[in-house]
Amino acid sequence: MPRAKGTPSASPTAPSASEWTFCSIAEITNALQSRRMSALELLEHVLARIEALDPRLNAVVVRDFDRARTAAKAPDVALGRGDRRPLLGIPVTQYQRQFRDCRSLLRNHHRCLPNVHAQRRAKRVR
Repeated sequence: MPRAKGTPSASPTAPSASEWTFCSIAEITNALQSRRMSALELLEHVLARIEALDPRLNAVVVRDFDRARTAAKAPDVALGRGDRRPLLGIPVTQYQRQFRDCRSLLRNHHRCLPNVHAQRRAKRVR
């Protein structure tokens, strides 16, 4: 698939792009519905991109890749039955859920973060 106008070119430090990297949601949805790709395959592509890019971006705070892989099986079954809901099988991150999970990790002194304590309370955002 040719690189679309305006998409970034590959650099020596950039992860290799698959044919799905710069596709639109409509193209990916079409690929899922026509069974050219499974939701699990798409998820694995997205997870590989997160692993490659997030060390520089620091955008994904709480990673729950195992639960995402388990959840990706349901859309494949639904698509196999002919379900055509919009965005079915499209992986997304959930900022609010990640914040709540991160906050609970800190509140409960999670074993992975034994020495992390809040320095001050954040102001409430309205």
